[in-house]
Amino acid sequence: MNPEKSPQEQSPFFNDRDVQRLIESHKILPEDFGLIEKLAGFDKNLFIETLHNTFSFYKNSRRELQTLMENSKNEEQKKLCELSLKFFDKYGMSASMNMVSVLEDRKT
Repeated sequence: MNPEKSPQEQSPFFNDRDVQRLIESHKILPEDFGLIEKLAGFDKNLFIETLHNTFSFYKNSRRELQTLMENSKNEEQKKLCELSLKFFDKYGMSASMNMVSVLEDRKT
């Protein structure tokens, strides 16, 4: 992906109003648009099952993701956790919670 292009030029995925708000409100860098698109590419059911209750101010979300990664026998789930952890480490709890909400609500 060319980081100099706007999200709309990157992929139709970025035309979604909620995705645009996520990017704008959390100041997601163009270099990370691909990360969001990869996260959106996971099976929706796996995404919800794995991440729906993961990000919370009341628990250690980083540790929960790491534990899921270490204990999962599902390679796709491990990769989902790895990418989510990368996003979490760069953008924090609030952005991660918002990202999960936006991607859970996607149409496909």
